[in-house]
Amino acid sequence: MKSIDLEPGVSIAEASALLKEHSLLILRQALDSARVQTVAREAQDAFAELDAGRESLSDEDRRLLDRMEMPVPQQDRGFRLRLENYRVLDSSRLRSIIEGTVGPFLWHYPPMIRRQTPENTSAALPYHQDFSYTRHYPAS
Repeated sequence: MKSIDLEPGVSIAEASALLKEHSLLILRQALDSARVQTVAREAQDAFAELDAGRESLSDEDRRLLDRMEMPVPQQDRGFRLRLENYRVLDSSRLRSIIEGTVGPFLWHYPPMIRRQTPENTSAALPYHQDFSYTRHYPAS
């Protein structure tokens, strides 16, 4: 799969056309880096809390944590369920490019949050589309 590295000034129409053609784009400065860093720190803190309370988690939640994935909290409105986490991704430019490529869409809720870094590849997934296992969700 070939990726295209786009500079920030590329028009939404051109970016959408390239995404349709190549299936993968690298969009420079598409997100607010300060907001991304804040959410990243908050995710690290949430994972640290989960690690500290590991023994009180269900077997399934421990399994997810072992796969480097954040479980969905059962008792409270934990980090993974925060709607504020979407604000870092939901820029009008990014949304317009995606809608220009695939049409109307919905962000996956709750979002999957993984511990995935260049140094730690045990949770690394290739680029993928969740549609293959979410077809059963209603369209509206």
